[in-house]
Amino acid sequence: MSLRSCFALSALALLFGAIGYGLFGVEGATGALAIGCIGLAADLRSSSYVLERLGAREITDSNFIWWARDLADRAGVSCPRFFEVYDDRPNAATAGLTQTSCSIILFGDIRRRLTRDELAAVIGHELGHIAARDIQVRALCGFMVWATISSAVALTVLAALARRGGAVFVVGIAVVTGIVALSLRVVLSHGQEYDADRVGAEIAGPRNMISALQKLETAATRRSSVVEKHPRLVVATVVDARSRPWRFSTHPPLHKRIARLQRADRTMQRAAV
Repeated sequence: MSLRSCFALSALALLFGAIGYGLFGVEGATGALAIGCIGLAADLRSSSYVLERLGAREITDSNFIWWARDLADRAGVSCPRFFEVYDDRPNAATAGLTQTSCSIILFGDIRRRLTRDELAAVIGHELGHIAARDIQVRALCGFMVWATISSAVALTVLAALARRGGAVFVVGIAVVTGIVALSLRVVLSHGQEYDADRVGAEIAGPRNMISALQKLETAATRRSSVVEKHPRLVVATVVDARSRPWRFSTHPPLHKRIARLQRADRTMQRAAV
């Protein structure tokens, strides 16, 4: 995990702890953390359910599997299972919370739309998420954002019911807390995407990672994607699966991702001279 992601997760944990302690005390904060652990445990069993709901079909082509195993070896992880899902928009995502249970899902006609090297970059991107345990970190982060905002709302309601003079101040604190929590989640997610792009570029080359991102972004239309019905997968896709990305999108703007990859490409070119 990058320093940027570590900072965002630590700051979010401190924010969650401060709100939880201020509202419920030590016992309440401990109980909230216990609920979070239960939620994460439930997520461990959710990937097969999501695959079933998506109508995913496992890829069993031996040539593809051997090729994917080579990519996984280069990323330093065990080869996950691969599934295909029919969709109007090509994309890719990772499901599952443990490295042994993770699966990579390929959406739409991504295997036909991208060249072999571009597809290698996309799969490398997803393997980078698996190697860095980003899925687990995102699940924990998502819980803390939800718990922090919920706690802030509860604090606001209690202050309003008590009709205290400081109720307006508490409302302001709740709003600021929600914005800060969402912003920290964006910082963490953006850092993870940049790191995964770097892994994809190391495996297939920065130019192939760039062209793959451009093709997937261009293919994104205003038509809805099946991914949008599963919030946990939306944050795990290579490019934002939402028809209308919002301000707190978990994916960095495409031009920023490309700029970083172009700098990496120039560095590699200078090193090769």
